[in-house]
Amino acid sequence: MTLRDLLRRGAAQLGAAGVPSPEVDARALLLCALNLSPVSLLTRAGPRSPRRTRRVSRR
Repeated sequence: MTLRDLLRRGAAQLGAAGVPSPEVDARALLLCALNLSPVSLLTRAGPRSPRRTRRVSRR
């Protein structure tokens, strides 16, 4: 399960519970629980695309 999956699952659970901003709250909770910065969450959220991998390898 990726961080993106955890974020979606958390947002769905919070939304079902009636939280007014489930995506924002799910992100804040995940960042806190894993001691990550917002940038870390963005860079680790899912599998790397082949295009991104090629760009990185060229550098």
